[in-house]
Amino acid sequence: MKKITKIEVQKKNEQRFNIYIDEAFACGVDIAVLTEFGLAKGMEVTDELLEQLTDHETHRKAINRALVYLGARVRSEKEVIEDLQKKEYEEDAIDAAMLYLRENKFVDDNAFAKMFCRTMVNTTLKGPQTIKRELRQKGIGENDTEEALEYFTDELQDEHLYKVLTKAARTQHNVSQVKLKQKLQTTVMTKGYFNNKDIMDAVLQEFVSDEEEEDALKLQYEKFERKFSKYKGYERKSKIVKGLMQKGFRYEDIQNFLAAQEEY
Repeated sequence: MKKITKIEVQKKNEQRFNIYIDEAFACGVDIAVLTEFGLAKGMEVTDELLEQLTDHETHRKAINRALVYLGARVRSEKEVIEDLQKKEYEEDAIDAAMLYLRENKFVDDNAFAKMFCRTMVNTTLKGPQTIKRELRQKGIGENDTEEALEYFTDELQDEHLYKVLTKAARTQHNVSQVKLKQKLQTTVMTKGYFNNKDIMDAVLQEFVSDEEEEDALKLQYEKFERKFSKYKGYERKSKIVKGLMQKGFRYEDIQNFLAAQEEY
């Protein structure tokens, strides 16, 4: 019968031990494996026990890798599993590691989802749909996602949406209300919010009042007038009208403006 003839602490890691069987090096094990199997000098070992030691050691390495990965920040189960897969751990080792992490509360998708949502709401202007999509990408289930999003109340969403639309509106200069509205509607979708007519109208009125739209129309008219200066008469007027309509100005407003210009 084979026997353990020596157990020594590894020089570079005091939490790991070298196991010698019949005076020959057999394997290295983590302190948790050493304790679990009660390994000691003089202990008889079978081939079956050696195989178990090897499996448990592999599992322990996967656990330790997962703990290191979790040391940087809280992560979802899917993130941990994907990291272990990248490190080429076998499925049984990953399963053992995840079981250990769950039992010892190192991973908890419900708690992760809530913390992730709070962080996004408190530090970014991402909308609820964007946060929901990111949680799904991290493997969070529907129930945990919806529970986490309860933190993002309607009041907070309205407050954030106003900030998002205000920021977007500031980048638009000398544009029509129609053009600005198109920009804001695109922003609502890309930022992951739900449309809110009251907030949209408030931002539109704040950044493009009727008077400001008249000024914008005049400015754009002058640009098109210079651009199409080589054309004459009806052709020139048609090109200017078409250009202004593409900028989002209403046909009626354009005609009234042109009539006023002709009178002047």
